[in-house]
Amino acid sequence: MINDGKLAVVLGIEVSETLGCGQFRGTPMCDRATISRELDDLHRRGVRSLFPVHKFDNALGGTHFDEGATGVLVNVGNRYVTGKFWSANQCPGAPDHDNEPTNPSPELTTALRALLDGTPAGPIVDGELPIYPAGPLCNPRGLTKLGAYTIRQMMARGMIVETDHLSVKARDTALSILEDANYSGLITSHSWGDLGSQRRLQRLGGVVGPMAKESTTFVDKWQTARSLRTPGRIFGIGFGSDINGLATQGTPRPGAGADPVRYPFTSFDGAVTLDRQVSGTRTYDINVDGVDHYGLYPDWVEDLRVIAGDQIVRDLANGAEVYLQMWARAERHAAS
Repeated sequence: MINDGKLAVVLGIEVSETLGCGQFRGTPMCDRATISRELDDLHRRGVRSLFPVHKFDNALGGTHFDEGATGVLVNVGNRYVTGKFWSANQCPGAPDHDNEPTNPSPELTTALRALLDGTPAGPIVDGELPIYPAGPLCNPRGLTKLGAYTIRQMMARGMIVETDHLSVKARDTALSILEDANYSGLITSHSWGDLGSQRRLQRLGGVVGPMAKESTTFVDKWQTARSLRTPGRIFGIGFGSDINGLATQGTPRPGAGADPVRYPFTSFDGAVTLDRQVSGTRTYDINVDGVDHYGLYPDWVEDLRVIAGDQIVRDLANGAEVYLQMWARAERHAAS
């Protein structure tokens, strides 16, 4: 597909009760037979990438908490779906930790009541929302036995394990399973992993695709990934827009006025000249608007080049090849 100049799409699953493996008050809603059946069905449908855990704790493991107002809302969802709010323990000696759940203010509680009024989750906000201690905090829920089984069954099918959204404890166990098998079919696709797990992921041959937020933030994450690259192995990087409702795209770069993207500019391969994108009567400028829509990602890549030079663009251009090599190794492992 890529060699034909087309866009190649890999089907993936990112839901909180993946494989039917929700839980309620600690009771799993799936078993090993369910997991194997669901994975077989997804594999037949062409799905090759999967998040064992997303926003809520589930029968496979604990979640890497959300922060801010989003976190309070998602925590209410966790209570509605699982019967429990998130548990969070202080972990001051841990090298890595989960995001810190935000304690609800009166104003936020009022806003949540208005937002959820009339919904099944609405009465939860009228109860007592949890208050968490000062951080750093860790989700005590790690990878369950069903979660470990899922990781092994994904490896047996050559599927790609999405490590983002796993709690630090769950991710540590998942990575140990993958390391024991020397399995490189894994990816961090939108910056939810901690530095320690990213180092282990890259050592295995996994792929890093940070969130496409502000260009300066992305450059920092690229520099970290490049510093952890494996000698003798091609290095590339992807990016994740995560443009599905809760995420936001990159805002204008602070100080862009002093060193802006200058229009028109030439694409990195020299094939296309791009000017400011026009939609109807609106003219967009990455220096002023940031990434207001998908059509501005070429401008965003040019902004990366302005900040960090040609190397970051070459590494992005290598991203597809690095992903394919990672996937090929996973397929070979499953066939062996």
